[in-house]
Amino acid sequence: MRGLLVAFAAIATMVLAGRFLLTPLFQVIARTGAREVMIATALLIVLGSAAAMQAVGLSMAMGAFLAGVMLAESSYRHELEADIEPFRGLLLALFFVAVGLSLELHVLWNQLGLILVAVPAFMLAKGSITYGLCRLVGSPHNDSLRIAFLLPQGGEFGFVLFTTAVGAGLLSSSTASLLIAVVTLSMALTPVGAALSRRLLRFEREELEETFEGAGADVLMIGFSRFGQIAAQILLAGGREVTVIDDSADRVRQAASFGFRIYFGDGTRKDVLLASGIKKAKIVAVLTQKREVTDRIVDLIRSEFPNVRLFVRSYDRIHTLSLRCRIRVAGNTGIGARLRPQDARSAGDEHVGGRGDRGRYPLAGRGAAADPGRRRYRSRRPHAA
Repeated sequence: MRGLLVAFAAIATMVLAGRFLLTPLFQVIARTGAREVMIATALLIVLGSAAAMQAVGLSMAMGAFLAGVMLAESSYRHELEADIEPFRGLLLALFFVAVGLSLELHVLWNQLGLILVAVPAFMLAKGSITYGLCRLVGSPHNDSLRIAFLLPQGGEFGFVLFTTAVGAGLLSSSTASLLIAVVTLSMALTPVGAALSRRLLRFEREELEETFEGAGADVLMIGFSRFGQIAAQILLAGGREVTVIDDSADRVRQAASFGFRIYFGDGTRKDVLLASGIKKAKIVAVLTQKREVTDRIVDLIRSEFPNVRLFVRSYDRIHTLSLRCRIRVAGNTGIGARLRPQDARSAGDEHVGGRGDRGRYPLAGRGAAADPGRRRYRSRRPHAA
């Protein structure tokens, strides 16, 4: 009982000393400007703490751990971290080399079957507990699953505990070797678990109420990514009224915080396009982030609203040619037959331009398809549609 009280008193003394004495001590050392003295002081604190813990019957590892916690809580932790950086890799290497030398390889070979069963069982048990605790405190399923797959491994401090337990006679060296192997393999398998978690995540798309009150302007913009933001700024600076729709709830909220009015809606739906005022729009700009979504929107607009003047963001030359072929087919069915090549060239001067997310490419459209013989590409001016 007396030894227990002495241990608690020693720990309390170290915590109090670290809280009230370390910062004034480092302030005095910092005034001298001697970096070497600060490094030596930090190492002395670690060694002194380890020796003090050993003197009261505790392990030196416990003392070093407490010293690290105290140094991390001081106001000079960033300076100390920068000073100790050259030694950290070397000390970590020595630590893990010492752990590896303590293993008994013949024990691991004899208990290979037990290790192969114990590692997944340990990771599954810890991951399940972690997932349950995350759900208990209100974390969503996806976040809880990510955390559970990122933290199923044993910690490095287990190596210290196993070594201390062997020194105190609580564990045999063979049992400690077995436990160290289990922890080591669980750490090695963590990246595999993290990769597996991505396949188990649920696709949870946040939905907002679709309200289009006040929608309907000269320009209808579908998509408000970085490319769309640049195009919207150019149009607004020119005095144009712009109606913007986007299917990302986060992007709608972020734009609202900067004063942009964006309507939440899916541009691949005809009812959303009608509600957002496509019949009133003189220009429709499709500036979505995904190529397949862009193609679906273009097909829908060309089939349902053939007289709309369309500007489309392309992603590369292949996508540009694909859009031209797609619109050429529409032109053969009578869609876009009214637009002459000279109209396309004149419309090219009234463009929505900018540098896209994936490089500078033209915006393909109906005007470009109306004159397929033209081979020149304009990197900064889109082709009108």
